[in-house]
Amino acid sequence: MAMLPQLGSIGHSCAADTQAATHSRSSVRPAHGATANAATQQGEQILRFAQDDGYLSRMSVLAGYDSFVGVVRIGLFYLAAATAAVCVVDWAVRTRRINPFGGIARFFRARIDPLMLPVERRIVRSGGLPANAPWWALATVVVGGILLISLLGFVGGLLRQVAFGLQDPRGIPMLLLSWAFSFLKLALLVRVISSWFPALQHSKWIRWSFVTTEWMLAPLRRVIPMIGMIDITPIVAYFLINIVQGVLM
Repeated sequence: MAMLPQLGSIGHSCAADTQAATHSRSSVRPAHGATANAATQQGEQILRFAQDDGYLSRMSVLAGYDSFVGVVRIGLFYLAAATAAVCVVDWAVRTRRINPFGGIARFFRARIDPLMLPVERRIVRSGGLPANAPWWALATVVVGGILLISLLGFVGGLLRQVAFGLQDPRGIPMLLLSWAFSFLKLALLVRVISSWFPALQHSKWIRWSFVTTEWMLAPLRRVIPMIGMIDITPIVAYFLINIVQGVLM
C-alpha cells in the first residue's frame, strides 16, 4: 500500500511533462507559420520591386527615345531651312537672275551644281527642265524628312507597345497584329506621298510600299472609280484598315 502514493506522484509528473511538451510543440507551430508567411511576403516584395525596376527602365528608354526624336526634328528643320536657302540661290543662278559671272554664281557652279547632278539627271530622264533641279532637291529633302519623322514615330509606337506588352505576355498576339496594321498604314502613307513626285516612285526606297499595298488596292480600283485624276483607293484602304483593326482589337 505504501507504493500507491509513489505511483500516483509519478503519474502526475508524467502527465505534467506531457502537457508541457504539447504546449511547447503548439507554440513552435505558429512560429514556423509566421516565418513562412514572412518569407512569402518578402519574396512577393522582391518580385514587385523587380517588376517596378523593369517598368522604370522601360520608361527611361522611352523617354530617351522621345528626346532623340525631338533632336532629330530640330535637326531636320534646320536642314530643310538651309536646303531651301541654297536651292533658291541655285535656282536664281541657273535662271540667270543672279549675275552668272559673279562670285556667288561661280561658287554655286563649282560647289553646289555637282551635288545637284544626280537630281538633274533624273529630271532630264523624266522630261523635266534642268533648271528645276533645285526645287526637286528641296522637295526630296522635305519629303524625306517627313518620312523619317513618320518612321521614327512608328518605331516609337512599337517601342511603347512592347514596353506595355511585356507586362502581360498574353497580349503579344494582339501586339503583333497591331504592328501588321501599322505597317500597312505606313506603306499607304509612303505610297500616297510618293505619288506627288513621279520621279520618286521608281526609287528602291519607295518601291516596297507599292509591293506591300498593291494586293489591297487592285481589287478596290475595280469597284471605285477615280475622281478626275485622283485615285482615292489608298484613302479608302486606309479607312478600311482602321475599321478592321477596331473590330479585331
